[in-house]
Amino acid sequence: MSDKIELIVDRKDDLEKKENIFFVTPERLYQLKVVSSESFYKATIKNCPIDFLSSFNLQYLFNSLKKNASATIFIDQPILVMQDYDKQTIQANATLAGFTNIKTSSASVMNEKLKSKIETITVILTK
Repeated sequence: MSDKIELIVDRKDDLEKKENIFFVTPERLYQLKVVSSESFYKATIKNCPIDFLSSFNLQYLFNSLKKNASATIFIDQPILVMQDYDKQTIQANATLAGFTNIKTSSASVMNEKLKSKIETITVILTK
């Protein structure tokens, strides 16, 4: 197996046939605490409610990322005015977890509940 393993956090596992992927659901994000340090070269977090992005879980994420690796979090909030609040919460929790390089951008994603694309914010955390 390659040393380039990607972490995917999502509600649905449609990655069955992809190699070098470590998949975890948002509800089990806390399980990263048992993953070896510096295991992942990259992480993508989608369809993850803000409740699971606590400073503790983000610290587990921080520890599991390799040096200079980044985690991209797609904010799971269909209400546009609440996206900025969630962004600020993630930034604060990420800072507490040890991330110092935090950037944001906009993206368009498919919302499973609404069955349509919505505009959202991505938060990019780099270790």
